Amino acid sequence: MFIIVLSCVFANVLNLSPSGVNAVTHPYCNISIKNDFNDRPPLLIATKFNRTDFVLPTTSSEIINVKEGNFIGVFCPGSNVTLSDVPIRENLTRLECRYDKFYLHNGTSVNFATIACSKSLKSVAQYTGKSCLKRYKEFEIGYRYQRDFLTLIRGCFDKVHKITLYTVSAITKAINYAKFAIPRKAYWSKGSFFAGVRINRAYIRSNQRNVINRQVGLSNQNSTKYISENDNIYYLSRGHLTPKTDFIYGPHQDVTFHFLNAVPQWQLLNGGNWKILEKTLRDLASSRGIDLNIYTGISGILSFRHEKTGRSTELYLHLGDRRKRIPVPKFVWKIAYDSANNKGIAFVGVNNPYLNGNYSKVKICANVCFSASYLHFKKNYGKYGYVYCCKVDEFRRKISTVPDEVARGLDLLT
Repeated sequence: MFIIVLSCVFANVLNLSPSGVNAVTHPYCNISIKNDFNDRPPLLIATKFNRTDFVLPTTSSEIINVKEGNFIGVFCPGSNVTLSDVPIRENLTRLECRYDKFYLHNGTSVNFATIACSKSLKSVAQYTGKSCLKRYKEFEIGYRYQRDFLTLIRGCFDKVHKITLYTVSAITKAINYAKFAIPRKAYWSKGSFFAGVRINRAYIRSNQRNVINRQVGLSNQNSTKYISENDNIYYLSRGHLTPKTDFIYGPHQDVTFHFLNAVPQWQLLNGGNWKILEKTLRDLASSRGIDLNIYTGISGILSFRHEKTGRSTELYLHLGDRRKRIPVPKFVWKIAYDSANNKGIAFVGVNNPYLNGNYSKVKICANVCFSASYLHFKKNYGKYGYVYCCKVDEFRRKISTVPDEVARGLDLLT
């Protein structure tokens, strides 16, 4: 099973060839997430058993502990490492912990808070060469390191309809000490994944209004019946599958701003109970001291009634000459998996702000939200969106876009 968090946490066992230092008076060098990172932080990496991965805190703390005599890698892909804004003309350097201080390879003592990258880092998205859900393409988003790829988000992409079906990510127990160093971005990276589709235009509100009105047969293509003019509720946002705030470091948060990580999600849901759910899971990981593996995906295609024929009409954001692309999901779903305790829970967000109270028609499982005391959704679903909970096994029997790697026979995460 591919588990991101549990494979990343090497902070207390960094093993990049100890130097033989025997002093034990100060067994650790400490890095404070809140105080020692600036606006252009490097990637922190370590190698263990010939595998390189990111360094994260190993406890519910904002302190990263590096053992006496061990090394930590400071990496600035596409940039240079700087000390007090002075470049050292390389994108990777190693720091050794000696007597509770970090040292460069030349013996110079370094204050970690003075380390930065010469410019902001840019993450990379690429196909892995593997298939997913039998007929789709697996991708990963992260950073290239020498011959390795350091993955933060993995997902499954439908190349035909230009939509991501699910992503896999993780929330560390130290998440509430995150350094939210980067703001939300106006520009998202599309790479080469959306050839033939003007993906930026697809999410512009005026385009949504025009395209949806055409599909449902509204004679006035500028009608605001479904897509409003300027309120913050009735339009389709670039809904993050993996939210930026699920990551601790700024460069890690950057990986979420790829269109591969976005689906058309009504803002009423995205900024309402779905946002509450995302924060709830971060708080749960932090308060219980557990790492959570997170699967987030979509299912079905939202349909509205055609104004003239009365038929149910599926909605897309791109109407090509031969094929419709970027379907509007009927459901957005999420699974939280606590592997250490073999527990999990599934959530279903109904991606339709026009249900008018007909919630029974969109239930695919028995709602078990009442069993999870940590959940506190807003009850005004017409204002905040409708989200309910399922047992994972029952959920996966109903939803075809859940990857096979999701564990079976889980106890409910209550």
